[in-house]
Amino acid sequence: MTAPTYAPIADPRVAVLVTWLSETEREGFEESAGIRQYDGLLAKDEAERQAILDVLARRPRPCGLRVFRLTLADGSCQWVLANDLSAALACLYDLGGIDIAEEPADDVLKQQFGGLAFLATTA
Repeated sequence: MTAPTYAPIADPRVAVLVTWLSETEREGFEESAGIRQYDGLLAKDEAERQAILDVLARRPRPCGLRVFRLTLADGSCQWVLANDLSAALACLYDLGGIDIAEEPADDVLKQQFGGLAFLATTA
């Protein structure tokens, strides 16, 4: 199947944001912008600005969780899921850690845990 061809985006800032969209989101963007432009009688650039805001507003919000690798004095490694660095540092010191590094959560889950990790509390 041939990829769709779209008209150029009027606002260069919107054009950058559109490159981040999935194909489904792009189709929604184009439809929304077209309706706003032709039925809503908005200028093309304004229709596109409103349409990109609508598409981005429908995306799930990031959860804010971060994954840290704690290296302990004995050379072993522990993984910590935290909301912020200070919570991870507190855990590091409590466990006798010597190093902490933030790692991409998706990579850690896939590479260290085979796509599934069980969580436990520290209490």
